[in-house]
Amino acid sequence: QVKTFDVPYADAVGLEEPLVKSIRDYVQFLDYRLTRDPEKELSYVFVSVPDDADMLGFATSLPRLLDGKVQQLRSQFSLGGVLMGSAMHYHTHAGNSLMHGRKLWLLLPPAQKEFRKTRVYDDLKHDDVPDGVQRLVQEAGDLFYVPAGWNHAAMCMGHCIGVAHEFDLLPTSQESLH
Repeated sequence: QVKTFDVPYADAVGLEEPLVKSIRDYVQFLDYRLTRDPEKELSYVFVSVPDDADMLGFATSLPRLLDGKVQQLRSQFSLGGVLMGSAMHYHTHAGNSLMHGRKLWLLLPPAQKEFRKTRVYDDLKHDDVPDGVQRLVQEAGDLFYVPAGWNHAAMCMGHCIGVAHEFDLLPTSQESLH
């Protein structure tokens, strides 16, 4: 069973209650919504993965590039379809692996703090993105590093499967990741 939200972790900030589905039912929903109006159904899977997880345990393994260079704090698994994603927010360092699909990323330097409780698709549709936002497209197989404090949002450009690892840098890795 997975929890789905229009805004990731919306239940933690009192925005919405999650829809709970099996992964199989959710994948069927992703295909079904493409036959309707996908912008109206944006429930996205973005869940923290505990270290002892059975089914999503693969998501707790760091990419080789980061292994031994960082102190892993948490891992999140994401699964979504076109127009789904996470609104502008910031946190500690993160390595974002995309295993399937394409994602559009929006980036802002740390001097401009943004933490939204919106749907990234709505922000883009209404041209409600901060001045100076940088955009890039992540392809399947890419590892995208977001430094601590950088504001970022992501939106799936089709079906997407990804893993995010939040971490602190070890003293010896400060130079090698920048």
